[in-house]
Amino acid sequence: TKNIVPTSQLVSKYTGMFVQPNKAIVGANAFAHESGIHQHGIICERSTYEIINPEDVGWTGSAIVLGKHSGRHAIGFKLKSKGWQFDDEVLSQIFEKFRTEIKDVLKKIEDEYLEGILIDLFLEKEYRYHLISSQVISVYSGSLKPIAQVEIEDKREGKKVSIGLGVGPIDAAYKAVAEALGYSFDKRKGKEFLNLIDFHISALTGGTSAEGVCGLIIEDEKGLRTAGLGKDGDIAIASLKALLKALNRLEVYKEKGKELKKKVLTFKD
Repeated sequence: TKNIVPTSQLVSKYTGMFVQPNKAIVGANAFAHESGIHQHGIICERSTYEIINPEDVGWTGSAIVLGKHSGRHAIGFKLKSKGWQFDDEVLSQIFEKFRTEIKDVLKKIEDEYLEGILIDLFLEKEYRYHLISSQVISVYSGSLKPIAQVEIEDKREGKKVSIGLGVGPIDAAYKAVAEALGYSFDKRKGKEFLNLIDFHISALTGGTSAEGVCGLIIEDEKGLRTAGLGKDGDIAIASLKALLKALNRLEVYKEKGKELKKKVLTFKD
């Protein structure tokens, strides 16, 4: 019976027929749990909501999917499974930020966003980069490319200004940031490579003046991933805020993350 899921995936691959996420046994959501009460039940006793083991049909285990209905137990479980240790007071603060800052913004919440909240709680005062200003020009014309100029305050090295060209305004703005801070989204440039793993923009409000939110996940050359969220009425600025948030988290995590992960985190120290 452990071949049921692999066989289904093989048939789907060669026939081009998509397996419905809510399909029993073989669907992606068959053993996925997003409801807070279901997640609590699965964490405490899996048989409460699963009459068969997912491993018996070819899955690697149950999936705790973080979303707007997730509760404290799921948040704590996810972070502890990534190696973090913390007391109940810290978990309460993490859950409050999750509830007020991201649960209604992201449909699916990756682990990196949760870890970002935790990093913010203990290391935000050490973040290096702050966006001072940005100018983005996007022209609909044959040979002209969008151009962006960014001005960033670096706590260690002072003000930095750079210009970037791209296929679109956000691409241009990101290339300007990478140039200013010594990164590159192109492996051929010879600088520290950044890989944009996930990127999306959505509207928080309605109308032509709607506030937009950008969420992204970046990965450095060693495979370390961090996430960032940015909100603004201008989607280019929202995207820049998200990138700088992720870069700030990446910088401090590389310096102090491993040390932080060895401790039981508390606000009492």
